[in-house]
Order: sequence, then C-alpha cells, then structure tokens
Amino acid sequence: MGVSVALIEDRQAVRTGLRQILTAHHNIDVHEFTGSQPAVLDRLLSLRVDVVLVGEVDHVQDLALIRWLDRCRGVANFRILLLRDVRTLSEVTQVRAAGAHGYLPYGADEHQLVSGVFMVAGGGYAFLPGLDGPPPESVTEPPPDSVGLTRREYSVLSALAHGMSNAEIAKDMCITEATVKKHLSQVLAKIGQPDRLRAGLYAYRHGLHCALR
Repeated sequence: MGVSVALIEDRQAVRTGLRQILTAHHNIDVHEFTGSQPAVLDRLLSLRVDVVLVGEVDHVQDLALIRWLDRCRGVANFRILLLRDVRTLSEVTQVRAAGAHGYLPYGADEHQLVSGVFMVAGGGYAFLPGLDGPPPESVTEPPPDSVGLTRREYSVLSALAHGMSNAEIAKDMCITEATVKKHLSQVLAKIGQPDRLRAGLYAYRHGLHCALR
C-alpha cells in the first residue's frame, strides 16, 4: 500500500533529512512544500496526497496551520501528522482539537516516523508521547516469533506494521472488524504493548513491514 506524503517544513536541512528517511521506504513518496497557504492548497489538490506532515513553518503557528489544513480537508482528502514535542496533556488536547490525526516528537527515530505515517495514512492515529525515557529499541523485548502468536494474530500484527486500519485488515483477512479487535487484544497482551500504535512500532522494529502482503 503506497503512501503519498506532503512535507511542509521551511528548514532545508530538516526537509532533506526527513525526505531521505521516508523515501528509503519504497512505499512512500514525498512532496516537499514551503510558501504561502494558497500555494500549498493548490499543490495538495493536484497531488492528491494521503498525509500532510507538518514541521516548522516560519511566521506561522503550527496549530494555526493545522486548523487551516483541517478546514481544507473538505476539498482535499488527506490526514494530518504534526512534528512537535508535546509534553503535557493540555498540549495533546490542543493538537487533537486543531484537527491533527497524530503527532511525533522531533526526536522520533526512523521506525517511529515511518510507522506513524503509515498508521495515519491507514485511518489510524499516532499520538506518540515525548521521548523522556529510553527509546523503544533500547528496551529488551521478545521477538514476535517467541511469544506464541497464532497465524492470524501474526497477520494482524504484520498489518499494523503496514499502517492498515481495522477495516482494511478485516477486508484483507475476510473476517469482521470485531474479530480483528479480538485478535489485536490478544496480540497486545502477548507482545507486552499497551496500545495499537505501540504494537505497530514494535512490529516495524521487528521487520514485519518487510513481509509481503
């Protein structure tokens, strides 16, 4: 499932770094944006992107830009992911109320960034806490093939690494969304992850995004 990303970021070095990380994944195309809001909207409409990834934009508050993009979603069908260091519950509430479907801290690693993009593109949400503790890959965790996953549970976990929504997983596996949720609950318990986002990041860290679907 390919994903088209519009990257709005005024700092050239940051744009270059983010583009290199995202395009290293063969299923992500990146279109870089700077400039005025009307020009951005014109290109978004012509490109039909899946995710707008918002970084730092000179002279514009990121929440104001998110609100403007959210209003534009009436004519352009995309989802919004914000790069921002969110530390408090109040900030989380503000970001969500502005219309963002997720945020990632600037300190997010490659796995978190790519997985977050796929999750948001697939209809999910990626509200990753700030990185006050050790990054996930520094914590010892059991690999997926050592925790007793059934074949279907493994398929659900692999689908999370590909950024698929519950509805897409249900259609792909020819089961109901209720059954997907049941499998997902069992997966979370077995891999020791608290939620869908963390399970997707776990799956990506363990290479399940490389599995053919």
